[in-house]
Amino acid sequence: MIEKLQIKNFGANERIDIDCNQPITCIVGKSFLGKSWILRALRWVARNKPTGDSYIHWDADKSSVRLTVDKTKITRTRSKSINTYKLGKKVFEAFGTDVPKKITQILNLSDINFQGVNTLGQHEPPFWFSLTAGEVSRELNAIVNLDIIDKTQATIAAQLRKARSTIEVVQSRVDNLSEQKEKLQWVKRINTDLEQVESLQIDYLGKARICDIRRETLKLGENYTQACKIASNQASVGGIAMSAGDLSLKISADVQTLSDLIKSAKTYKARKKAKPPSLARVKKAKEYTDDIKEQIYELELRIESLADRKECRCQAEVELKQSKMKFNKAVGDKCPLCGAPMKKL
Repeated sequence: MIEKLQIKNFGANERIDIDCNQPITCIVGKSFLGKSWILRALRWVARNKPTGDSYIHWDADKSSVRLTVDKTKITRTRSKSINTYKLGKKVFEAFGTDVPKKITQILNLSDINFQGVNTLGQHEPPFWFSLTAGEVSRELNAIVNLDIIDKTQATIAAQLRKARSTIEVVQSRVDNLSEQKEKLQWVKRINTDLEQVESLQIDYLGKARICDIRRETLKLGENYTQACKIASNQASVGGIAMSAGDLSLKISADVQTLSDLIKSAKTYKARKKAKPPSLARVKKAKEYTDDIKEQIYELELRIESLADRKECRCQAEVELKQSKMKFNKAVGDKCPLCGAPMKKL
């Protein structure tokens, strides 16, 4: 609600302050004292009309009008270089006939609130009485917002047309999809056949895996049997080598004894200067010595062979143990062929 109107250098009014009384404020006075300029000043602030600067008082450089509305001050100022609105301490530039949105919201005044369109004229015709029926209808629509109803109806009609068009398109798509569905009935049959094929494939893969396991088990059994034969042969050879080693140790002891005897004989011969032995005895001793040397050589070869055989035997035992472990792991507690219980090796 307008509480106060202050005018300075606007039209015929150099300066005037009006306190608006509640609920009605009447302005009375003689002609040509500026009553119409008060309404024009109010309309100038509310609607930014008239434009230009012809309303500035002839003896001033600028005009200003201030409205106090619900404790809020709105000031409109115009000069050769200034064209502004001021709301409190905030300043807005005024361009053309536009009014800042915040000020429009506060005042809530339109052209319909001012009698007549040309408020600069005197003796205007009575409000709406000189207008045509169409003009009065438009003015009435602006008051009661009938144009909103028209716009709403037009919007609803447009949305309805759009919805109907959408329904037609969707229905057409549904019909097409229904036809395609009928044409694709064979897919269900193929899916059933595919499931049967997949079931057969899974059964085949399971049986193939069982066959592979049985083949691997038989192969492990064959490897185990071969390893057992090799280990048995190596064990036999090792036993022979150990017997030969024992014999070679015994012969070595005899050789050592003989060597000691020969050494003692040489020492005794040197001391006693005994007669030289006969030729037959020397030959016999030489033959016996050569035979002993040959036995010693053969024993050394047998000792080396025995060491190699021991190493082979140890390696064979390790391989035999690993083969047993693999065989037991692959076969398990039952025979993979007949299913009979089996003892672990």
